Amino acid sequence: LIPSAMFRLWRPWLRHAQLPRPRHVWSRDQKALTCAAASSATLSFLAAQTRNWSLCETLGAPKDLQLSKDDEELLLSVLEGGVENLRQWTQAPTSWWDDCRSIRISGLKDVSHHIKKLDGFPIKLQMVTAVWENVSLNDLFLLSEASETCLKLSFDPVIDTMTTRLQFGNGKARFLRTMTRPTLMGLISAREVDSVLREPEIMPDGLVVGGGLGLQSPLFVDKIQQSDYLKAVASQPPSKGKVRAVDHTSGYIFKPLDDAARSGPTVRGTWKVHYILLSEAGGGVPHWAAEKGVIKAIIDWYTAAHREWVRRETTKSAC
Repeated sequence: LIPSAMFRLWRPWLRHAQLPRPRHVWSRDQKALTCAAASSATLSFLAAQTRNWSLCETLGAPKDLQLSKDDEELLLSVLEGGVENLRQWTQAPTSWWDDCRSIRISGLKDVSHHIKKLDGFPIKLQMVTAVWENVSLNDLFLLSEASETCLKLSFDPVIDTMTTRLQFGNGKARFLRTMTRPTLMGLISAREVDSVLREPEIMPDGLVVGGGLGLQSPLFVDKIQQSDYLKAVASQPPSKGKVRAVDHTSGYIFKPLDDAARSGPTVRGTWKVHYILLSEAGGGVPHWAAEKGVIKAIIDWYTAAHREWVRRETTKSAC
């Protein structure tokens, strides 16, 4: 079997397995099978297949949403526009940003914090970039993907739970509900965030892009006006007793910086990681506090993700 065929055989088994566990921990067999399926694949091969690349499961997703074919196509088109925004922001010159400054995160190099006030939004766009050495693309996927069964839930101090409400587009995208933990010493209480997410995809230019849009954001709502069903979904109130935050847009972009990073998803190389957030806390939280919460969430992820990666590498070495 070629690697892509092995991966196609593996994913349906994950999707239909009904294993009673609240949070997924990758077994040694699953890790080994993942590596075997991708070990000889190259980024150019994967890009040519235009396949979204997700290592996470979405077992037992509740079926509270139903989409027509037209709605699916509309959503994929809207997500394509959202992803293009992420790409443009990461490629914008320093002069485009209102503020750029170097910050320090242990274990990472060339870390920069970028801030931009966008027209029509009360809060600022924030992006942190960092150079991560000796890491594989699969490692970055495992550390960044958003799902109820992914590694991120075990170490990210901001995220409490994630629930996939519906997967669509042949696995390219999902409706996701995220519950956060209180932050800023309780100034921002727990929040519920509803978003539509596009799975990470390796683009023809080698960039790996994944991102989402909040269901209540004008970046989403303004583009789905032709669908009464999607407008109704976007206007649903938050769950009883919950306070809603609006994730206008967010995502990760991974850029390979050396030949090793370009040679395959299991090969260790040097990557430039972009983490972008345009998020509104809601609930009457002042904008200055919401912006502090956003940058704290980004830095907390980098710090915790790198610490988890080091822990996993140390465990492998011990074995």
